[in-house]
Amino acid sequence: MIRKGRRRTPDLEYEFTRFAGVVRAGADRAARRAEDAAADMAADSAMYAEDVARHARMAADAAANAADTAKHAATDAASAVVYAKDTVRCAVATADAAVRVVYESYSVRPMHAAANAANAAVNATNAVPSRDAVHAMGAAELRGHVRQMATAAVAALDTAAAVFDQMEPAATVLVRRPGRVTVQLVELAVAALPAVHRARYAEEWLSLLAELPTHRARAGHVLSILSGAPRQAWTLRRPLKPAPPARHGVAGRALK
Repeated sequence: MIRKGRRRTPDLEYEFTRFAGVVRAGADRAARRAEDAAADMAADSAMYAEDVARHARMAADAAANAADTAKHAATDAASAVVYAKDTVRCAVATADAAVRVVYESYSVRPMHAAANAANAAVNATNAVPSRDAVHAMGAAELRGHVRQMATAAVAALDTAAAVFDQMEPAATVLVRRPGRVTVQLVELAVAALPAVHRARYAEEWLSLLAELPTHRARAGHVLSILSGAPRQAWTLRRPLKPAPPARHGVAGRALK
């Protein structure tokens, strides 16, 4: 039995160290995949993809805290279990954010897998006894709970990472609202134009940017807009040439 005030047994320390290792590996995969995908996503979807990465990093930190507590604490196992449960909750938040990415991108294929993984992780967390019950729990029983939490957390993290591979290709370009910096640069370019033309050109340029598939393509087109704005302004300010007089002949007789 694990009593309050006793150090962790080597087996239990190993179990928490293993827990931290597998969770941190899964969290790193999910975070890197989400960060890579966010760069080429619509603004709304990118925001939730960044949430996936943030929650995954939090899961990794909580797992490391669980392992450190199990190794160094001279109290009971309850503190390490609390960190482990926090780890699973972060993994749940990671999967939930991945579901939101799917929803915002109108890609329904991976939605159920991510939602099911999040629910399974919640159930694994709920199955862990309370802090008071952990004090009287045997080491073997506690190791079983730690393994269940590790399995659930990794499944949620892996499913979150897989969301980005399973999404339909069109999902990342279906809705692509220009970001705040892009809008500001377009407004800067539009300011060089005559006032009467600004609204029309702002709408046209932002619409063109929204159709471009990658961040790099949008950045290149913004630079093109900025460099071409002075010439476009000069063209718009040029007086129109008078229309040439109508020519006499067959066309002229036809109008009589």
